[in-house]
This record gives sequence, structure tokens and C-alpha cells, in this order.
Amino acid sequence: MIPDTSRSSAAVAGLREADARRKRAINRGLLVGLVAFVATFLVFAMLKTMRPETTLLNLASLLSEAVMAAAPFSGYFVYRHMLVNKRILVWCRRFRPSYGRQFRFHRALATACSGIAYPITIQDSSYPASLMGSFSGRGWFLLPAAILVFYAGLIVVAMPSLTLLPEHLSKQGFGVGFIAISVAIPLLALKAYRRLGYRAYRGPDARRQVRAELEAINAGRRGGTMGVEVVQCDDAGWRDVVTEALSVADVAVIDVSDLSENLRWELDEAIAALTTARVIIVHDDGLEPPATMAEKSQITEAVTRAAFTYPAAQVGL
Repeated sequence: MIPDTSRSSAAVAGLREADARRKRAINRGLLVGLVAFVATFLVFAMLKTMRPETTLLNLASLLSEAVMAAAPFSGYFVYRHMLVNKRILVWCRRFRPSYGRQFRFHRALATACSGIAYPITIQDSSYPASLMGSFSGRGWFLLPAAILVFYAGLIVVAMPSLTLLPEHLSKQGFGVGFIAISVAIPLLALKAYRRLGYRAYRGPDARRQVRAELEAINAGRRGGTMGVEVVQCDDAGWRDVVTEALSVADVAVIDVSDLSENLRWELDEAIAALTTARVIIVHDDGLEPPATMAEKSQITEAVTRAAFTYPAAQVGL
């Protein structure tokens, strides 16, 4: 069989373009973050040298310090929005509550998709959000927001403490407020942070909502993601949402390392929606190759030959 050199050349050119886009996004993000930090630092330094010290000047210094601490995250904002991916990759696998020593395939998948495709996975209500999943998804902005809210809380506490309380009680009042803010804001932020690790769609309208989100990705109206975005839905509507996602997707990656009835169904749906040319089967190298699955699910010989493996355990652990 003669290899299709034109398709190979197009694929290589596409990878090079994606790599160039990723490098431009990284460089632009670093530059914007650095400029934002230096500019806010200069304002902060200028306020600290001004005399005489007044309550208003101290509050302004505190505010500028808050903006300075959050400013570098503007670079990450620019990075995400320069890596807009219009192609959608659906990753199907059986959820693992704990990876332990196992290889984190989702991290390798996210790296491979950077600048090329927008990876998503669809889970039922049993999926718990992870901290890393939150940061790579929508939770990245919560840290700078928490910093700003923390400093805003200090200003709110400082104003009555410095202006309303007697001088010998102002420090004690500010100290009590500082402790309360230091405990309350991290707890609230952590609760919100874990919730932002997935997009939840509930009820009979979930299928339509998911399609609208995926069409927004196809139209380039969503920024890039550092990880695999998780879509969580009700158990009863999970199959409908998977079917809808596969109908919009450009490619599907099916991890058969832990085969289940639902995963067999996803595999059949992916082949029906995308054909074997756009379905990639993977599994860890600790299991038998998926050739034995041919009798359990309608998998063609071509798809079985296309399967590749990844390490069963983390290297170096």
C-alpha cells in the first residue's frame, strides 16, 4: 500500500502551526503578566514612599498591593484566549476515584491537545471535582479573585478599626477582623474552587445546553483549556448527553483499560457517529490488547489495529 504523503504532510504542517500558536500564547502571556506586575509594583512603591502617612494613603497602598498580587494572572488570561481550539475531542473512559500509582493519562492527553483540540469528558453524578481540574477549567480566576477579596476585606476591617475605635483598641479590632477574614475567605474559596472543576448540566434540557456549549467551542467563542474539561450530568440523562457530544465532536479517544457496559456502549456510539477513522482506542500496557473485545462490541479490525498503549504506572514512583 502506498502511503498518502499529502495527508502526512498536512498533518505535520498542522502540528507545527499548533506548536507555533502555543509558543506565541506562552510568550504573550508571560509578557503581559510581567508588564502588569511591574506597573502595579511601581504604583505600590510610589505610594509607600509618599509622606506624610495618612489613613487614606495606607488604604491606597493596601489596595495597590492587592492589585499587584493579582496582576500576573492577567498573563494567564491572555494565554488562554490565544489558544482558542475549534476542534472537539471527546474522551471516554471509566471514572477512577483514585489514580494512586497509575499513569495520569488525562495530563498527557491535555498536553497533546494544546493548540490542536478542546478535550472534554462526560461523567455522571458520581464524579467529584478535583483541585487540578478546577484550575485547568474555570477555577483559574478564583485565586486572583480571592486575593482581591481578601485585601478588600482588610480595607473594610481597617476603616472602622482606624477611624471609629479608640487608638488603644484599633490594633486589637483590626487583628480580630484579620483572623476572621483569613479563615473565612480560604474556606469559601476552596468550596467554590472544587465546584468549578466541572460544568454541571441537569434536567431534561441538559442535552440542548451541552450542544450549545460545544457549538460555542466550534465557533471559537471559548478560550483554551490547560486540562480536560469535565461535563457532569444526571445519571438518567448521561447517555443522551454523550450521544449529543459525539455528534458534534471531531474525534473520540476511548480508554478501554477498565472496560464496562457503559464504555462498550460509548464505543459503539463513537463509531456510529464518527466512523472508525476518527475513533482512537487506548489502554494501559498492563492489560491485554483490545483485540479480544471484538466479540463484545461492534469494533472493526481497523480500529483494533489502531489501538496504542500508555504506561500502567507513573515512571519513577
